[in-house]
Amino acid sequence: MLITTRRFALAQETITTLSKISVSTSTGEKPQSKVWFHGGRWWTVLPSTSVSPSGTWLWRLGADYHWTNVLRLASSTSSKADARVVGDVTHVLLHNSAPQLVSLEYVPAAATYAFWSVRPSATSISLSSSETATIDIDTMDRMWLSTESGSNVRVYYSDYPYSAFSGPITLANNIDSDDITVVTALPVPDPPKIGVLWSNQNTQRFGFRVHFDDDRASVWEADEVPASQSALHVGGGMADDHLNVAVASDGTLYAAVKTSYDTSGFPVIALLVRRPDGTWDDLYHVDTIGTRGIVLLNELADLIRVVYTASSSGGNILYRDSLMSAIGFGARKTLMKGTLNNATSTKENWTNQLVVIASGRGVLITRDLGTQTTTTTTTRSTTTTLASGARAVLDADVSVVIGDSTPYGKSTRLEVDNSPVKHTFLQFTVSGTGGHAVTSAILRLQAANVSNAESDSKGRAHIATCGWDEATLSGTTQPQPTIAPTVLDAPSGSVVQGQVVDFTVTGAITGNGVFCLALDTLSSNGVDYTSREAGAGGPQVFITVAP
Repeated sequence: MLITTRRFALAQETITTLSKISVSTSTGEKPQSKVWFHGGRWWTVLPSTSVSPSGTWLWRLGADYHWTNVLRLASSTSSKADARVVGDVTHVLLHNSAPQLVSLEYVPAAATYAFWSVRPSATSISLSSSETATIDIDTMDRMWLSTESGSNVRVYYSDYPYSAFSGPITLANNIDSDDITVVTALPVPDPPKIGVLWSNQNTQRFGFRVHFDDDRASVWEADEVPASQSALHVGGGMADDHLNVAVASDGTLYAAVKTSYDTSGFPVIALLVRRPDGTWDDLYHVDTIGTRGIVLLNELADLIRVVYTASSSGGNILYRDSLMSAIGFGARKTLMKGTLNNATSTKENWTNQLVVIASGRGVLITRDLGTQTTTTTTTRSTTTTLASGARAVLDADVSVVIGDSTPYGKSTRLEVDNSPVKHTFLQFTVSGTGGHAVTSAILRLQAANVSNAESDSKGRAHIATCGWDEATLSGTTQPQPTIAPTVLDAPSGSVVQGQVVDFTVTGAITGNGVFCLALDTLSSNGVDYTSREAGAGGPQVFITVAP
């Protein structure tokens, strides 16, 4: 019998220490995400008494790796934030003794944020006996908030523009007072849904329920009891009150959790995985030490990273990596040294940059995607090296409205329509194929999370000519880029806000070089995709090459 294992030599990473933010409370809580990337910069929301006036501030990371407080969000010096980015708007839940929702709008001309013009004032939220809370937004633009109160798992909801919250709706009533929850959107696969995960130290299990976006707010599916088939009768059982989640573009849910096994040799930090069909894998072992883990996904690198504190009393910030395609965690590594705790980062999945903050200290991880190789090794000691360093980097993306002289190169949206006619053009540079044939190329787009972005058609992909300028191309530029008549792919079905759509464009990419694609549609109900200018959710191309 021939046994094959796969060993990955990951791309080189550079870890840069950032200036410290003197925070006035911890960088918790465990399920929350306080960091995001937008407008070419990293941002975070943290409270401090070391700036004037004291309070909860929006901080911007500069090119010199120093944080600058740029907008005071609240007077509270104990707020613990959870941030959800929707295009140019970021909604921030400030959880404290008097919780509030603050919404911010990016101002490109000033390279900073201001309070959201649609609702500039904060929305107060009454959350009785709540330890922590998180937010997310479904495909109907409804915001959901999950929290706990005593023995109850509770959700609240608010419709655009989020001026008041309704609820609570109780999803479970038998948890321990120490347990917590986290809410996450699952826009794919159809039907789109919202999920709430919670710990239950009384039943020694985790809980999870989903709500389909088009159902009444009070209608929720039964508890799925994640990975219960692999629960062990050891120590205090499978569940402890540590949760943090990330969602892949295919709808797979990953949750970094902590167990209560509390027995030598058994996992302390672990990973739950819910597949797009609603099934749960067995619990994955991450480490036999640690606390307060967060999970971060890099789909381009096929990478799951779990970041956690070495000890409950604080310590080094550690991490372990695994492939997404074959889960199994590698060696323990140190990300930050010191007496630190409560690592926090972003809800968004990352590619070449990532910021992690703990106890006010932080690092910027920069990943060189061009050096990755894959090695397949067999027990016969033969080795074959594959050219997995092939990658495509987005150089430009722009929409044009035929007959309109306005250039839209700085727009955060890519619009495709047939009435009026709107075309989208994309340019990629492919490298690292090593002369190997391209066997697969996938263009991945994400529908914008804005009103009317949805459509009854995903559009059609074509080869296009290059030579155009993103900054100046408009619907009256002559000549227009030529769009080849052959349709590379036209995925069937409708598209909803936030949905990820894949186009097979293998025929357009033949090896290393610069390539251009175009999108059009036959529908008069246009679709809006997210552009690279949005900072997250922009176009990507995934390349596979032959051995």
